[in-house]
Amino acid sequence: MWRWRTWNAAVFVTGFLVLREPLSWLAKSLARDSSELHLVLLAGLVLAVALRHHPVALLRAALERLSQPPRPAPGALAVLFAGLAGWIVQGLLLPANPLLCLWAVGTTYGLVGLYAEPGRWRRSRSLWLLAACVVPLSVHLDAYLGFPARKLTAVAVSAVLDVLGVAHVDTGTVLLTESRAAYVDLPCSGVRSLWSSAVFLLAATGLTRRAIDLRWLGIAGLTAGLVLAANAVRVAVLVALETVAGWPLAAEVLHQPLGVLGFVVACGLGATLLLLRPELQASRTAHPPPRPHLPPVLVGVGLVLLVALPALDGPLAAPSAPLALPAVVSASPISDQERAFAAEQGGAITKGTFEVEGLRGAAVFVTSRTWRAQHLPEHCLQAHGIALSELRPEWIDGHAVRYALAERPSGEGTALWWFQSVDQATDDYTERIWADLTGDRPWVLVSLLLDGQTPPTDPVLVRLVHDLGDEVARSLMESS
Repeated sequence: MWRWRTWNAAVFVTGFLVLREPLSWLAKSLARDSSELHLVLLAGLVLAVALRHHPVALLRAALERLSQPPRPAPGALAVLFAGLAGWIVQGLLLPANPLLCLWAVGTTYGLVGLYAEPGRWRRSRSLWLLAACVVPLSVHLDAYLGFPARKLTAVAVSAVLDVLGVAHVDTGTVLLTESRAAYVDLPCSGVRSLWSSAVFLLAATGLTRRAIDLRWLGIAGLTAGLVLAANAVRVAVLVALETVAGWPLAAEVLHQPLGVLGFVVACGLGATLLLLRPELQASRTAHPPPRPHLPPVLVGVGLVLLVALPALDGPLAAPSAPLALPAVVSASPISDQERAFAAEQGGAITKGTFEVEGLRGAAVFVTSRTWRAQHLPEHCLQAHGIALSELRPEWIDGHAVRYALAERPSGEGTALWWFQSVDQATDDYTERIWADLTGDRPWVLVSLLLDGQTPPTDPVLVRLVHDLGDEVARSLMESS
């Protein structure tokens, strides 16, 4: 008994030590003002477990079970090793703590399955999925999924309004209208509604004792589709009221009620489909027949993998120092959200405006040693309602840049950007990623938005690109 208790304790303690970095990140993230809903969910989970199982009795049962060898449960082993494999791959490709937290939940669920009663372990799926929802991913979801979701919605709304003959509203106008009505920098785009609907459906699944299987996944997919469709209807109404009818106040007043109504209808239909399914049956035997012990070698392999993981738990990248603004650029304020997101990705942002020989515009500089902190500027520009056309690579004074014409509500403009290190400049994002895999050096994303349409051969623009490139390279050399 003591032999197995010591072995099992070593496995769980090692796992906890490996999880220390994501757990520390999770604690800090939950303490932020923007994580109230995640804290409420965490408190609800703790309360639900405490009401269903007395904490002292639960602890006593856990200690008693840890004095026995793990069970050879194929399902739990599959989840455990899938979680470990995902953790390793995730750590090598994109070692972001929030995503590692998700893999950690899956790995822990599989590990617990080696000790828990099989039927009870399967019935606890909804609880563990809810635990995964505690991880605050809103900023990352907005950055990686929010814009594609908004862009898809905007394209659909523009097409529907055009077919209905209401008006021809381009995609950029739809995006700008939604942003203005929502009064946020990164509008929800339906992504946060998807999170809320997932929490609702998982909670309803646990309370009504429904199984999580392929049919449940179909219900979840349908509910997600309804949430996105409701969001598209909301955006269409906002655009019709503000842009077509010219009633911006009505759009502002109806923004939140329409979002709540669509969410309630989508979740209500999902819950109705869920209730049509039979309840999950509990195990018929209070004491299941004894099962053979799990060979220690398999648990040993898992322990070796866990010991090998701490190197993947470190920070995403060494914090980068903000770039010293070139002399022609005057500093502009940076939002807390922009600063926090860049720092979490290992980068730093500086922004400013400039006016050189009648050429005016804004500049953004993102410094980082990892490509993950440097996203394609076209996404950010389009998210702010700026439509790009004639997007193409250009060669300006020895710099390979990406050039595009911009259409803004305030008038025409010109956008161009490139990635630059001390001795290299490129407009190719894949080349920037490859440079990250083959070396460790700082890069700067230089993004310019000019007033008016300026051709790439304009002599003032050529000198501006030349001067900015030289000053960026000099600043990187001095800081390295």
